[in-house]
Amino acid sequence: MKTKVVWVVILLTLLPKCAYSQLSFGQPEKINDEWKFTLKDVDGAQSPNYNDARWQNVDLPHDWSIKEPLSPTLASATGYLPGGIGWYRKTLHIPKEKQGEKIYLYFEGVYNRSEVFINEHSLGKRPSGYASFAFDATPWIEYGKDNLIAVRVDHSRNADSRWYTGSGIYRNVWLVYAKPVHIAQWGVFAYPKAVTKKSAVISVDVEIENGSTADSPLTITNELLSQEGKVVAKETKRLSASAGQNVQTHVELKVGNPQLWSIETPNLYQLKTTVLQGNKVIDETITTTGIRSYTFDPNTGFALNGQMLKVKGVCIHHDAGVLGASVPKEVWKRRLLTLKELGCNAIRCSHNPHAPELYELCDELGLLVMDEAFDEWEFPKRKWLEGWNKGTPGFDGIVDFFEEWGEKDLADMVRRDRNHVSIFTWSIGNEIDYPNDPYSHPRLNGTGKDGFTQPIFGGYQKDAPDAMRLGTIAKKLASTVRQYDKSRPVTAALAGVAMSNETEYPSALDIAGYNYTESFYLSDHKEYPERVIYGSENGHSFDAWKAVTDNPHIFGQFLWTGIDYLGEAGSWPSRGSSAGLLDLGGFVKPRGYFRQSLWSDKPMAYVGTYPLAQGNERTPSTDAWPIWSYDTNQIIRVVCYTNAAKARLELNGKQVGDIQDYNHQTGIIYWDIPYQAGKLEIIGLGKDNKEIARYAIQSSKQPDALTICSVEQSIDNDNMKGVTQITVQVTDENGVPVLLSDNEVTCHISGPAKLLGIEAGNTTDMTDYTDNKQRVFKGRLIAYIQTSGEGEIKVRFSSPWLKSTETIIQAVNSDWTNLLDENLSQWRIYQSFENMGSNGKAVLNTDGTTPEPIGYDKNKENVFSVIKENGEPILHINGKIYGCVFTKQSYRNYHLKLQYKFGTAKYPPRTDKAKDSGILYHSQGEAGVDYWHSWMLGQEFQVMEAGTDEGVSGDYWPIANAQIHIRALKDNTTYTYNQEADLLGFGANNTGGHCAAIANYTNPSSEWTTLELICYEGRSLHIVNGKVAMALENSSYWTGAESLPLAEGKIQLQCESAEVFYKDIQIKEISELPATADILFNNKNQKMAELKIIATVVVKSSFQNELEKVFRTVVDKTRKEAGNISYELHQDIQNPLKYTILEVWKSQDAIDKHNESSHFKAFVSGIEGKTESLTVEVIKKVY
Repeated sequence: MKTKVVWVVILLTLLPKCAYSQLSFGQPEKINDEWKFTLKDVDGAQSPNYNDARWQNVDLPHDWSIKEPLSPTLASATGYLPGGIGWYRKTLHIPKEKQGEKIYLYFEGVYNRSEVFINEHSLGKRPSGYASFAFDATPWIEYGKDNLIAVRVDHSRNADSRWYTGSGIYRNVWLVYAKPVHIAQWGVFAYPKAVTKKSAVISVDVEIENGSTADSPLTITNELLSQEGKVVAKETKRLSASAGQNVQTHVELKVGNPQLWSIETPNLYQLKTTVLQGNKVIDETITTTGIRSYTFDPNTGFALNGQMLKVKGVCIHHDAGVLGASVPKEVWKRRLLTLKELGCNAIRCSHNPHAPELYELCDELGLLVMDEAFDEWEFPKRKWLEGWNKGTPGFDGIVDFFEEWGEKDLADMVRRDRNHVSIFTWSIGNEIDYPNDPYSHPRLNGTGKDGFTQPIFGGYQKDAPDAMRLGTIAKKLASTVRQYDKSRPVTAALAGVAMSNETEYPSALDIAGYNYTESFYLSDHKEYPERVIYGSENGHSFDAWKAVTDNPHIFGQFLWTGIDYLGEAGSWPSRGSSAGLLDLGGFVKPRGYFRQSLWSDKPMAYVGTYPLAQGNERTPSTDAWPIWSYDTNQIIRVVCYTNAAKARLELNGKQVGDIQDYNHQTGIIYWDIPYQAGKLEIIGLGKDNKEIARYAIQSSKQPDALTICSVEQSIDNDNMKGVTQITVQVTDENGVPVLLSDNEVTCHISGPAKLLGIEAGNTTDMTDYTDNKQRVFKGRLIAYIQTSGEGEIKVRFSSPWLKSTETIIQAVNSDWTNLLDENLSQWRIYQSFENMGSNGKAVLNTDGTTPEPIGYDKNKENVFSVIKENGEPILHINGKIYGCVFTKQSYRNYHLKLQYKFGTAKYPPRTDKAKDSGILYHSQGEAGVDYWHSWMLGQEFQVMEAGTDEGVSGDYWPIANAQIHIRALKDNTTYTYNQEADLLGFGANNTGGHCAAIANYTNPSSEWTTLELICYEGRSLHIVNGKVAMALENSSYWTGAESLPLAEGKIQLQCESAEVFYKDIQIKEISELPATADILFNNKNQKMAELKIIATVVVKSSFQNELEKVFRTVVDKTRKEAGNISYELHQDIQNPLKYTILEVWKSQDAIDKHNESSHFKAFVSGIEGKTESLTVEVIKKVY
């Protein structure tokens, strides 16, 4: 059995307020933990006196349907899973000092027909299962006491959707404290306008709600912060809010040289909105936004920031297989990054608003979003019960509440999501005009020339709803959207465009989406020359994509679908649709690689195979799996999906057949060859026959072992709950994946964690998904593990007759953030000249001209890539081209740590030099400004091969005009760091340049060396293998006229003609330098006398279990405070109700800061009224 150790870092720091910007007001607290639940309808469950002791304990988000067994007696539309009626209850203590503040309950999503109660009083109902909503609970709150929240959820109409919906409180829930006068819910709206590369204007609307009985004069300040945290624009406005009224204000923020948001560079800003009453801040929120422009042209399509762009989109539903509708953000991030790697640049939220976290990820990752509201309006569509398009359908849906709630649901979607820069259009409906489902029109009696590609169910049906209603409703809904956002176009996905063209439906839209009707692209463009047309839902065929590329006026397409989903299933056994590029486990399917060959700009090649019947000359399949295990001499079709100009096939190192050119009719190259065991490899070639991509598969033997392929760690701030995604593969005795295996795998977990579920991606596997066993599909599966605390977690996978495998997860209470994942999602790339000369200039072209640098995000020669070693991501820099990866985010005051080792390869102009790299910090401005035209201005922490005379890791070099002070002594021509020496200036405006580290602490080049960089307010420490190699201070840069501070910026990792590997790249924010660093900076900070506190608390017995959790929380968070030396919780042996907290502090100032901390205030309110006595003594050592 193989075992490996993985460290999962769990953040306990307080979330920044921008994480709550979806509410835009007050002080939100997530209240997902410790709810009670029962799956039945009960009388009186809203009463505080109701006994729920036998109810199930659950944490939110919670989808009860996915926890129930599949059954052929249930509806295929919703994945053969049940609905029902459920109740949730939670007791919440509201501190007495909150008296006078307003209390709100905010639900991100409850499916469906919910009613919320507080202390037995109904706050209201919300029938939509996708709308986010809040209720003001203030009138019924009992301050200083426990308050009961109860929620009734009625999903008894379980077949009310065409796809799987989930059931219950399947998204986050928040408690919000707010002053009587506060920013209204979703009351901040920031949108860019007048955008150029040199300037931009951000329009900001702020709505204030005055819930008091007095008029209130207010000051509203809006500050726009860059990614570096700098205020780039600020406006202040005064207004008066009348009692009991809402008031709005508008300002415009002007930004010079804006950092634009795009697919490649999703730069974001933060808008800080502050409300003051006199000099007192009464509300504040941070809204994440971005700056970008776009245009839609009926003839030329879509442009983002002035650049024409074909939208390569996918439709997605909101479930994730075994996880149902309650999908952790980490799972969505893995899925979205995978889609983007395939070339996808847009997401369609089919066919409802999704969880807020999805939009946040699209903002951060650079994915356009079509946000969609409805799948039906005033009449229901068919809901298939016995398989898609089979049997007698049902007709449950939203028809009974659309008239009352439809416009509000739409308005709330727009108001909630409009600050997401990724959203570029609002969709008011999907296939509402599906012919005869339900609307009909005489046009459906067409002669066939109308070009329908979907069933029209027998022509015009005069008793069906009149299709002319479509235009009436569409105009009303479009008006609702424009009331709250005029900056984005309104769209809809039209299923029966030939019918809809006879109505006012298309003209009510700003841009028109066509579902599966590529045949109308040209004719409708001619008939309606002002209409902007795109594919809002399309099949995976090559021809459907050519209809986009061959028609400039068609700006893109959205594939159905990006990911397999539950529901809309076929006849039993089938739990969902398999139309995706990814399967239910988020694994790439063959059609995903085919799509990558069409969409990706990065060189790629893929090989798949399948048996070929004799004489079968059909178009090669886009669903060929990478399997190479057949009968000897069996005729096999080998297909290649590639974006290369041509491809060569090799079997066991020898070419098979001819080199073939890319096929522009099918997009697929193929060979039909007799099977021979071994290694089958495809090599993608450029027009010059040079290799640009390679992909290989291997014949496999019998299943022998389980192998952990990847362990994707994640970080969560919420109650120590992080999700780890572990991929397991069945392999043979040589480690070759066995895709034909279907072994049953059992997952065993010990330690502070639980199994959320196991998913293999097989839509026809109808076995139990609630246990810890699952059969692999295509030889693999993924397990979702949720940590629940600190400690060692052992996760073991076993299967009869196979060798088991195990991983150990060290769940660490820490505030470290991982910077490295397999998609380099937190980094960008810059590359200099392809051929670098020894003088820092490019090797000239053959015609004597100077080449241009490669530039940003091209990654030529795949210089920067992430490989996996025992499932751990490792950054591989192959060294071929000078350049760097640099963080998208800027940092100030932080501790960075990583490991590196050098490879074997070296390239010109340093083939005769030591292997070299570097960590460049406080990096600012554009790349390419240094001597080598490769990097930004910044300070360098040298990374150097051991055992040479060219320097060591820990040395300092200035990059461009950077400068710094170091205590150093000169020996001949070399300056070397010396703690006892005087400060000397190094860099641009100083005599010194390079400064050597105090000693060589580096491991041999083939071994991993650990580096740490600590930066605080212009001071920094270079640490190698735990030893300080150098202390630096007064970081600055020279403008040519003066020195300016250089204490923050991005982090670069150099590529400098040498192969190098980096891993375990982590960073955390710090509030001061380590105490041990004082002496390194001339011991200027005098250590104050330590202070100790003895706090003794006797708790009431009925609250002991609750308060133990409160104690542990404050201990964990206090230990992280910079001024705390130790913080220990003790329990009296004789009296278990008596607890003593022993505290040691650096100073009185540290104690004062602790007393003002939010976690200490939460502790004080958490124990209020629950203790018999409390005594506190502050002491200091005198002898």
